[in-house]
Amino acid sequence: MLYLHYDSPHIHYAISLNYGSSFTVHVENGMKYVVLQERADKTLFVLNFAVQSIGNLASITCISPISVNKGFSYELFACKGNNSIKLESLTECMPRWSEHIPCGEFLLVPSDFLDNHSLHVRIWRFDSFDFKKCLER
Repeated sequence: MLYLHYDSPHIHYAISLNYGSSFTVHVENGMKYVVLQERADKTLFVLNFAVQSIGNLASITCISPISVNKGFSYELFACKGNNSIKLESLTECMPRWSEHIPCGEFLLVPSDFLDNHSLHVRIWRFDSFDFKKCLER
């Protein structure tokens, strides 16, 4: 399983994060995904990214066993000058991941919109998953 593969030897290939803290991902040309890993509980997430004619698509997927009783929400934020766009959504959790174009809920970032090629990310965890808690923050 992917989350076990990243447990120790490959930790340096994942971007570390803390729940509730914002961080920046540098978006490079041709980038299709970035692996993210929470520092304390080692949960893996994948930031899926695709360049399309209408712009850049971005979403986050959680990679974990189906038996895990927790939920996650996330925020993706991009800016250009004084303008910004943001998506707040829930992660899809799956035990296996394969490279794909973001589907379901995704942030559509216009091609010329990423200042400094940066996408801002924040992920929250809910042990007893309740979407109302996600909306109340």
